[in-house]
Amino acid sequence: INFHTGRNNKEILIQELTVALALEVRRIVSDNAERKIKSFVKRIVKNTILMDGQKCAMEALRSVGAPEYMTRRMIELDLAGQIRWDTADGNSTTEITDFWTVKYGERKVLEGKVLYLSLSSSTPTVTPRTRSLLPMMYWLKDMKAGPTWVERNPFQPRSKSTKKSPPSWALQYITGKQVLNGKMEKFPPNAKPYIWKNAVYLLLCRFNGEGVPDEARVQAYAGKAKNGVELRWMEHAHASKSLIQRYSELNRFSQTPLKSTLLVEVIIARLYAQGGRRHLTENDTDDHDNIALFVYRAYNEDGEGNQTEEETEDEEEKPDDKVGETEEVRGGTEEKTVDTEEEADENEEYETNEERMEATETYLIKKLKLTNMKYGMNKVCKVLKLKRNIDMA
Repeated sequence: INFHTGRNNKEILIQELTVALALEVRRIVSDNAERKIKSFVKRIVKNTILMDGQKCAMEALRSVGAPEYMTRRMIELDLAGQIRWDTADGNSTTEITDFWTVKYGERKVLEGKVLYLSLSSSTPTVTPRTRSLLPMMYWLKDMKAGPTWVERNPFQPRSKSTKKSPPSWALQYITGKQVLNGKMEKFPPNAKPYIWKNAVYLLLCRFNGEGVPDEARVQAYAGKAKNGVELRWMEHAHASKSLIQRYSELNRFSQTPLKSTLLVEVIIARLYAQGGRRHLTENDTDDHDNIALFVYRAYNEDGEGNQTEEETEDEEEKPDDKVGETEEVRGGTEEKTVDTEEEADENEEYETNEERMEATETYLIKKLKLTNMKYGMNKVCKVLKLKRNIDMA
């Protein structure tokens, strides 16, 4: 795509955009795609918009209602060096860094870009162990003296959890949210809630880059874990590991490795590529972005998974070839939001623990606005209606 010459020859620019943004992506050019591209070119020519980089191109595409696959493709082509912008050297002068203003898919591409560049600029990457990509875990323990925080380093599966508070920024987020403060489950003293079934977890991330607004600085991701939080995160970690492997092998950026992955998996891979396991364990520093994983609630069906640290040994890490590679195979959950205006309050009885788990996950996503990229990292998906109430006491 050549925006430098395209300003004087819009027909050629339309042809280039049609091939690059539609045909190469969808293998067919729909009538809608053709209309959007023509509207895009007409707008930039009529309004004499200087196409000097990513940001202005994205704004112009959005202004004509272009589908998201076109905006993602525009970012990909720029990162791959396949766009000649209307600047002196042809390079982009306005890259998109405001991740809180973009859509979910666009944000995945932007995070993928940082992951790729981090791997490209470092020495040959040694493929990490899957457990190396697990974040530090936290939960509340129900003690006589009052609730006590517990920390677990899942990289050392046989080590016992320790009495330790989560990072200060994460605690501040939890206590500042009515949905979370005092609502997180308090587990028995010797429990291992990270293996309890039908659980709901909350991953908190603090983004320490310059220019991030206060409301977007700490973001959350809510998910469910039918077979336990640690096993679910082994699946997330395996996906992150695969991303690191694939991007290490590329000579030019592509968004293809991002398919069938979740935003949080890209972020985990990016953090590891930037600083190894240290960036996942040192989670109360301003030197890099921070993450912390919380077991929010667990619904054990028939007591399954209700082992304690004194009764059983930690499970061994499963071989990577036992872990599925796609979201469908992995049996995990797509990020969700509620497609109903009904409120989820208290005292409703659900028939199964799986229903309670799904309702709690949906409740958190809705109440914390986690599908808004300013507040969270969940993708908008249509889900079944919640019953009117859910026990969140």
